[in-house]
Amino acid sequence: MIGDSVVLSAEPDIYDAMPDATIDAAEGRTIVQALPMVKSWSSQGKIGKVLVLSVTANSTLMPGQLEEVLRALPADTKLVLATGYGPRTLTWIDSSNNLIREFAQKNSSRVYIADWNGAITQAVRSDPSLMTSDGVHPEVKGQMLYARILTEAVARAQS
Repeated sequence: MIGDSVVLSAEPDIYDAMPDATIDAAEGRTIVQALPMVKSWSSQGKIGKVLVLSVTANSTLMPGQLEEVLRALPADTKLVLATGYGPRTLTWIDSSNNLIREFAQKNSSRVYIADWNGAITQAVRSDPSLMTSDGVHPEVKGQMLYARILTEAVARAQS
């Protein structure tokens, strides 16, 4: 799993749900920083049957970048892309989420969505305390939800 600070915040819950996961998460990570990691992990044989990528909090995904990620993966590896969530001032999140959805639809045999945006948008209506005041990072209960969304997407990719 390659991710940004949202993954970093939920890392303990992700490990609870997926104890065998390999997680490399860093604050501020972007798709531009993640792509060389994907290529490196792939060339070193460090990618298993599923790779989770979650970098929408800090970067606008551009056409071609997700294709490059998929090309870098072993042919039998599935890709799980997490949608992002944040305040409307983070204008790139919606366009990145749209790109993720379009890409997953075009590559439905290998690409799956962990719809964090959909899940947390619905959940905060009844419990706003799931998110920190920055509107990007989940609080403890939100971290548990984030881990569950990722885990369910990985399970779909593995089935």
